[in-house]
This record gives sequence, structure tokens and C-alpha cells, in this order.
Amino acid sequence: MIAVDNTFLTLLLHPLSRPPRDPDTGQPVDRLDERIELLIETLEQENESIIIPAPVLTEFLILADKDGPRYLTDIDSHRRFRVESFDQRAAVELAAINLSVRAAGGGRRGDMTGTYAKITFDRQSVAIAVVNTARVLYSDDENVEKFAKRCGLPVVKTWELPVPEEKHPLLRLSEAKGYNDEEESSNGAGAKAIEADFSGVRQLPASSAEISVSPEAGSGAGEGEAGKG
Repeated sequence: MIAVDNTFLTLLLHPLSRPPRDPDTGQPVDRLDERIELLIETLEQENESIIIPAPVLTEFLILADKDGPRYLTDIDSHRRFRVESFDQRAAVELAAINLSVRAAGGGRRGDMTGTYAKITFDRQSVAIAVVNTARVLYSDDENVEKFAKRCGLPVVKTWELPVPEEKHPLLRLSEAKGYNDEEESSNGAGAKAIEADFSGVRQLPASSAEISVSPEAGSGAGEGEAGKG
């Protein structure tokens, strides 16, 4: 069982989304679509379910705008996805953790930044992942990572995803030299076909071509900052 934040959910469902930036290089995450494809293949091989915390779904649907209903139908019908709510178990878990943060002298915010509405939003997502026994949370958000680690939940970021082995290294070299510009143009972002199990949802609606998963984009949730999650 794994859990995802808005960044990873967007990348799973919308392969041509603008990628986040690798903080080490300042550049978009290299070969991100291939990394996501490898993640999908691994989840399939390990028969993993994907938890979507309800607050994360809110963020995603705001970004998807008018394509939201179509995505929601796809999510509901997909056997891998599980939308989990902020229920009584999650509320109790979150209250206990918040009390421990306060007892440690961190006040309400602890070491998290941003508006308290945003902090609450992120903490709810983490609590949902914890009570639903996620073994790892996929997120690029620094606040989410801090809180998840406090809860003992490991976090994986986009730039930490493994890169698949090169199948045709010479072809990639020629592409880097500009020999395949025409082919790359015809392929859009160069995204390859992925696992058939995800082919029904990992589509690109024309009206959502500019979906961004960069933290600075925001989604409007949590007083305009929830897009960081």
C-alpha cells in the first residue's frame, strides 16, 4: 500500500504535465516520464494499491478544472486507486500527533511553514496515509515530508525515483545531438506507451494541457498554497 500527494497523482494521470524541478540542479526532473512509467510497472508487479487522501483529491480536481468529472470517473473505476477520507481514525491520529508537537514546544505549527490552513490540509493527508497503513508516501512537498517523517512514514520525491536502465543508449545519444528532433516533435513530450492497466486513465485531455505539478503553481486549496502538496 502506498499513498500519493497531488504532484504524484497528477503525474500518474496526466503524463505530459510540466515536471517539478530537481533542487540539486534547478532543472526539471530528468527523464521524469520514464521514472513514472517504471513506478507504475513496479506497482503493478507488486500488486500495490494507491491511496489518494481526500484532501489530495480536492487539490487535483481543482487543477483539473472542467476535466475533473472525467478524471473522477476514471479514479473511481480503477482497481488500483483507493480514495480515503479524513475519518474518525485519522482525526484521532492527527490529534495525538498535534498534541505531541505542541508538547515538544513547537506550538501549533511545529517546524512546518505556510498558512495554518495549508498545514492542517497537509497533516490531514499524512494522517489518512498513516491510518490506512501506507508503507511510503510519494510527495515533493517539504512540509508533508517533515510531518510524514514525524509519523514514521517514509517519503519519496520525484527526483528520487529510480531511472530505468537504458534500452537503446545510442538512440538517446543521437537524440541529445538533435538527430531525432522531428521524431520527438511528433511524439509530444516523448512519452511511451505504459502498462495497459493504466492506459485507460493516463490520458491527456486537450483542455488540460497546461496542468503543472510544480510546487509554485498552487491549486487554490488551503488559501492558495495546497498545490505544494
